[in-house]
Amino acid sequence: MLPASALISTSSLTAEDVFSRVLPWLIGLTVIVVIGGIVLTAIRRSMRSGTTKHEGYTLGDLREMRSRGQLTDEEFEKAKAKVIEAMQEGTSGNSGKDNPDKISPKTD
Repeated sequence: MLPASALISTSSLTAEDVFSRVLPWLIGLTVIVVIGGIVLTAIRRSMRSGTTKHEGYTLGDLREMRSRGQLTDEEFEKAKAKVIEAMQEGTSGNSGKDNPDKISPKTD
C-alpha cells in the first residue's frame, strides 16, 4: 500500500485507482459505525428497561379493586395514601424499600 504522500505526488494514478483504494475503507468504516449504533441502542434499551421495575399497585389498580368490591372505601383511602406517599418518596430519590408499610401485590 502506498503512503498518502505517494498518492498525492504520483500523477500516473487516475481517479478510478484512488476511488478503488478508498471505497473498501469507506464501506468498512460505515459498517463499523452502523454496528456501533446498533450496539449502543441495545445497551440503552436494556438499561432503560431495568429502571422501570414495577412493585406494588397503581392508583388505577386500587380503583378497579374498589369498583369490583375487593376493597372497602376505607381500605381504598388508606392504600391510596400509601401509594401517593411511595410515589413522592420515589421522586425525592428514596425508592421506598425501607418502608415496611409499602403496598405489594398479594401472592396467594
